[in-house]
Amino acid sequence: MTVTAGSSQRSRLLFTFAEGDFAVVRPIAEQLRRENSDLFVDFSTTSEPFLAPQSEYIRASIAVRVRRSLATVCLFGPDTFADDWVLWTLEAAHSFARPIVGCPITASPDPDAQDLFLSLGAALVAPRPELLDRYLAGIDAERDGRPAVGEEAAVSLRPTSFPVRPRAARPAPAAQ
Repeated sequence: MTVTAGSSQRSRLLFTFAEGDFAVVRPIAEQLRRENSDLFVDFSTTSEPFLAPQSEYIRASIAVRVRRSLATVCLFGPDTFADDWVLWTLEAAHSFARPIVGCPITASPDPDAQDLFLSLGAALVAPRPELLDRYLAGIDAERDGRPAVGEEAAVSLRPTSFPVRPRAARPAPAAQ
């Protein structure tokens, strides 16, 4: 989706990654923004426990951000797939049929991670801003001027569930 900033239109991109990888991810995002001023980079990371009482609201917020983004980019390292929020964000992007891009942030990416991205129909792109920018330009061109999502996707925040975890593993609502 495009975001209006002043008089220019900017494409929105959602980065998801393990909380501990922020120091590696931030320079990539900053360089990408410097090289493409038409890009708005949104970060999807939280230190909240996945099963916390407010987690449904966090999921709803992430779901809206996934729907509004041109693509969800997962910058993955050795701890990424132990982060339930990253897995949930990828599941949401896949469920909404939004483009997913996997970017390894280590020299030798985990083959299981590569298999996961391929099973989601995701592209694997080196985390170099010029390569990401080139890939994203292709996605933007395929949209043919259409917004990333229709008006119906601009929904109010409401609890949203995806089958990343079995229902039984979720805590019951607190009694009033």
